[in-house]
Amino acid sequence: MSGWLGMFLVSGGLVAFTKALAMLYQMLVFYRRSELVNGKIIGAEFVKNSSGRSGYAAVIEYTVKDKTQRNTRQRMRAAQLKNESGHRIGAEIGVRYAMQNPQFARVNSFAEIWLEPLAGITLGLALITVGLAFLDKL
Repeated sequence: MSGWLGMFLVSGGLVAFTKALAMLYQMLVFYRRSELVNGKIIGAEFVKNSSGRSGYAAVIEYTVKDKTQRNTRQRMRAAQLKNESGHRIGAEIGVRYAMQNPQFARVNSFAEIWLEPLAGITLGLALITVGLAFLDKL
């Protein structure tokens, strides 16, 4: 029985690790090709994400130069959720946006850019380690 469990954990860990590495690569490409601008928190929206977690996401407005060098205002919603009192309306915040697609933007913070792929890599390695421990008992 522990052999099957070990194989299952190692397989799941490899899938999680591979997906997280792909996500990390995408974030690295985004980071290198993005432009950093100052944005302003203009509000907060109550949201419920796909994992069922709910909270308030900051609504941020930032200005980019379009292909004709005109300033264009964009809006984004931060990925990190907080309670309502966690957002200071009017506060300036760094925003990274994809120059080829200014609607794709992230708050310039460790949590918004790097936390999810690094957590996935850690989870994948943990599952692989536990699975190998189960397989070692055979």
